[in-house]
Amino acid sequence: MKKSVVACALLTSVKNDIVDRLLEYHSSWYKLKKAVAWIIVVKTKLIWKAKKLSLRDFKLGLTVEELQVAEVAVMKYVQQHTFPEEISAMKANRAVKKSSKIYHLSPSLTADGLLRVEG
Repeated sequence: MKKSVVACALLTSVKNDIVDRLLEYHSSWYKLKKAVAWIIVVKTKLIWKAKKLSLRDFKLGLTVEELQVAEVAVMKYVQQHTFPEEISAMKANRAVKKSSKIYHLSPSLTADGLLRVEG
């Protein structure tokens, strides 16, 4: 008797997006905000250093403004990944489709690019 060989293959999707991994890693909103704020601070420091601008003392920790910038950055990222069609429509001054989950909440974009709804 001949034995038959059966081969199985499994294809999985791997998230390589570093921001998604960062979002999944942190256990609290505050820890996530701090991590994102430090990333933004380091990015700013590198830009300032390249332009030979004066740097603030980074040993003092994060400022309230840096935490607020991080909070907005995280919210914009999540909103862009959750509602990309709605945000692109509003940026182009078009109406949100009636089939959208947020259509009945009267969505709008703020000056800083955040998606806001009435409700």
